[in-house]
Amino acid sequence: MARRPVTSIDHSLGVAMQTLICGAGLLIGLVLGAAIVYLSGLWQEFGAVLKTPLDSWTATDLIVIAATLVIVFGCSWVGVRWGIQVAARIET
Repeated sequence: MARRPVTSIDHSLGVAMQTLICGAGLLIGLVLGAAIVYLSGLWQEFGAVLKTPLDSWTATDLIVIAATLVIVFGCSWVGVRWGIQVAARIET
């Protein structure tokens, strides 16, 4: 039976640090996206749309929802990409 290679603690800590950095990038992106939506005034529009009944939504309401989601998800994606680039510099 083949013996499994032993993983050093340095390698494990490096992988854990990379994971934490990617998670931090995601959080930074979410906060940035939420801040952009809030500061642009889109947050009030989004809240008003969500309070209306689903069957009375118009195309404009759907555009507001789509724009909000695109901004937040786009900033989150940029944050994750940033986290991956920073984490790639850490040697494992």
